[in-house]
Amino acid sequence: MQLRPYQQEMLDAMVANKKGYLTAGTGAGKTFTFITDCRRFLTPGNVIVVVAPQLLLSEQLFNEFDCHLSDVDFVYRQVSSESKTWQRDRNNLKFRVKVQPQSSTTTIDGIEQTYSVAQKAQQPLILFTTYKSLDRVVAAKLPVTAVYFDEAHNAADSDSFAAVESISATADHAYYFTATPRRSESTTGRGFDNSAVYGENIVNIKFADLVESGAIVRPVLHLQRSNAQSKNLDEISADVDTLMETVNHYETEHYETGAHKILVACRGTANIQGMRLAMLKWANAKGYDLLSVDSVNGGYMNETQICAPNAKGKFLAKLDELGKDLTQKMIVLHYDMLGEGIDVKAFTGTVFIRNICSNIKAVQAMGRVIRSSPGKKYGIVTIIQHGDDTDDAWHCMAGIVNQLLTQGVPVDEILTEVSGRGKEEEIVEDLTKNLKQRVADYEIQWQHSLMIQDIINQEVASIGF
Repeated sequence: MQLRPYQQEMLDAMVANKKGYLTAGTGAGKTFTFITDCRRFLTPGNVIVVVAPQLLLSEQLFNEFDCHLSDVDFVYRQVSSESKTWQRDRNNLKFRVKVQPQSSTTTIDGIEQTYSVAQKAQQPLILFTTYKSLDRVVAAKLPVTAVYFDEAHNAADSDSFAAVESISATADHAYYFTATPRRSESTTGRGFDNSAVYGENIVNIKFADLVESGAIVRPVLHLQRSNAQSKNLDEISADVDTLMETVNHYETEHYETGAHKILVACRGTANIQGMRLAMLKWANAKGYDLLSVDSVNGGYMNETQICAPNAKGKFLAKLDELGKDLTQKMIVLHYDMLGEGIDVKAFTGTVFIRNICSNIKAVQAMGRVIRSSPGKKYGIVTIIQHGDDTDDAWHCMAGIVNQLLTQGVPVDEILTEVSGRGKEEEIVEDLTKNLKQRVADYEIQWQHSLMIQDIINQEVASIGF
């Protein structure tokens, strides 16, 4: 697999700097780039640490290391509480494995024992962990050659920063990858202004470069006005009604995209399961597979449970399988598990049913749908406006626009659209009823188009473009 020019730029920046953070939009191929970079450290005795925000993403990273390093024999172990032993794809390997894999661990003794095994076998060691379990790696006090932080904005979380700061101080090399760096008011705080921890911004890949190279597609910000609340529906029914309306909009207005694959950010576990059961027959009748994943019930596809809560790798494998089929339509319900790091390029739209308080989470979720795939010209980002309350939709839209602009997205690349009528007004029956309704609909769309444009103008002015 050949590096794109901007990936080579990232690689050169790491070779030239022992520490630093690299900013590039979702879909830039950051993972493949740091896997390529780590080859220079894969020599006997060296220790590499790979940090991900979630177990699901940690396993995905392991699989990518396994795939792209099929010519390298290394000792590895997962540092987490998950009771699972990862296996390399031996059909793809170009050698006979010397050291058998071990199950995951969070004990210092277990980590030290794995290090000893690697030393005796004269092989490099790669530890895969999460920000939550990074403190166990730090406590083991291994001589870390290089540490790679994926979705590195998570490093600034209050629960993660102490371990991040510690390993950054002792590792020979430390690299942070993110599309959305977090800031703090102090140069000694948890944000990326703290150069002692994160180093400098050694490379910044612009949105335009990614679009030009074909790595990503343009975002379409879609405001969906919902009138579900005016129908006196319960919360789940209102959300189902709104999602159905959104799906119909996608199929009517974006039919050229083909088979839609839609990622839906729901309110929580009960909401996810309630929506799945309520809309299953409707979705199947329209040709959609309905999938859901949450921390209590695990993963479902239609009526069948495909994984337990502690085995979400199976769910990810199913997503990958369905994502590769360009004729397959699917709707995926989740809360926050699929918001960042998941590499299913065929998602055509993401829908925010719940309020996304974090601009970073909103943009990371949006990143799931702007990854390039055959036939896809853009990714749709739908924000739901419930009833007459425009504040939440306004702030969410403003946050997304702000993040896009700070990532170097040109204003003319941010496409917008509005659909739905919101709360229905009583209309006097007469011969001009249809005309009046049409005029009212156009008026609403015009008002909200102005709202979106106003947001963009405000954010441009505040950033100083």
